[in-house]
Amino acid sequence: EAANPAGAGASACRPSITALPTGTNRIPLEVSAAAADVEYLWLRDPSGVVAVKRFNDGAERTFTFSASPLDRGKTLTPVAYGPCGLWVGDSLTI
Repeated sequence: EAANPAGAGASACRPSITALPTGTNRIPLEVSAAAADVEYLWLRDPSGVVAVKRFNDGAERTFTFSASPLDRGKTLTPVAYGPCGLWVGDSLTI
């Protein structure tokens, strides 16, 4: 995997993952990128891709993934791809 490119606009291309508040056993996670030209966002764990979303023009670069209670303790990493390159965000252990 290539390193995140340096330069202008770098922070907008870096994806993020956030655990949302919940009152259920499922764990809602929001995956997002600020750059409007990000084409794909996905979540991966050590075994591979867990969820992926492709974006069309004008769509908000956010999706929600609902992890199961069995996923607790798993580390997920958000990844973004588009004209600004391949970007790997900070991991989150759920």
